[in-house]
Amino acid sequence: GSRDFLQLFHFNSWLLFAMSWVKVELLSGDVEEVYVDSEGPQVLKVDGNYVCYKWVFDSKQRAGHRALHGHDWSDLTSTLQNVTLQRVGKLNRTRRLQQAF
Repeated sequence: GSRDFLQLFHFNSWLLFAMSWVKVELLSGDVEEVYVDSEGPQVLKVDGNYVCYKWVFDSKQRAGHRALHGHDWSDLTSTLQNVTLQRVGKLNRTRRLQQAF
């Protein structure tokens, strides 16, 4: 279903960080909603919880790695943010479909 736009403001700094669900159109034409906060997009885990894409498990290396290569979400160009949203949208959609079975 459609999620309401949720905004939470952090007043401890000059920046206001928005937490929201973003609709991402995947290359397949499907639309997936991705949760994004000040740390970046959130990846759906097997247990149904979310983890920041900034830190994901790499099964080939059998260890965690920094998916954003050490950069903060706000430091990425809009192109890299869009590519990352596509990646996370595809991951989340695949995970949701797997959980449906």
